[in-house]
Amino acid sequence: MIMAGDMKSLLFFDIDGTLISEVTKTIPESAIAAIHKAQENGHLAFVNTGRPFSHIDPKVLTMGFSGYACSCGMYIRLGDSVIQEVRLPRERCDEIRDCARGCRVELGYESEDGLFYDATMPVSAESQEERQRLKAQGVFVSGDVDGPDFRFEKFIAWKEGARDLPRFLDFISDDFQMIDRGKFYECLPKGYSKAKAMERVRDLLGLPEARTYAFGDGPNDVEMIRAADIGIIVGNAPDHVKREADFVTREVERDGIEYALERFGLI
Repeated sequence: MIMAGDMKSLLFFDIDGTLISEVTKTIPESAIAAIHKAQENGHLAFVNTGRPFSHIDPKVLTMGFSGYACSCGMYIRLGDSVIQEVRLPRERCDEIRDCARGCRVELGYESEDGLFYDATMPVSAESQEERQRLKAQGVFVSGDVDGPDFRFEKFIAWKEGARDLPRFLDFISDDFQMIDRGKFYECLPKGYSKAKAMERVRDLLGLPEARTYAFGDGPNDVEMIRAADIGIIVGNAPDHVKREADFVTREVERDGIEYALERFGLI
């Protein structure tokens, strides 16, 4: 368990498109070195992602982060200790599955146990690519959503091929929020977000007044960017996301993380 100690600031990093380049599919060496230098200077660095912990790319896990806020705060890990892990009731999981089938909406069910998909549904090219990527990473991927092991925390609703997406989104609207990510909706239980995850981590560490920096690139980072003391968006982000930032840094591939950490005197 991490002790609060005399830390200066808390740094929160999105993964896809922020740490990992969407162009090269790698983490720039400059970002790795800069984050390590910030930690040496007394700051704490965290991953803050919509992905479950089990879905995180191994190259991120080797970086030595102080902790991980995953599934938009439904799962929080500090050091080697799991502090929070929220699971949806199986009954609600089954209701969502059944409605998705009736509306012919393809879902990707995200869980700490792996990724589930409904093998009875049509498959979009994008979802197939994501399944293959996770399988190659060693993540458990299953098409059995009727068996005893089926559970999830959040899910993706793919737009391609959906027959009655509006009816499905209305069905989940009482207890889920939907973030439009372009080709899909990211759907998570209300009350959870990257912003709330950031606040939760700060409180767990006993550092409610600590200065927070958030680094992101996408629509699901906006709440976190707004909530942070300093919200930083990488230069490859869409313009409407950049408008939410306190500072727009360079593109990921142009040492954007290092540039921002230097800009704010963290390294």
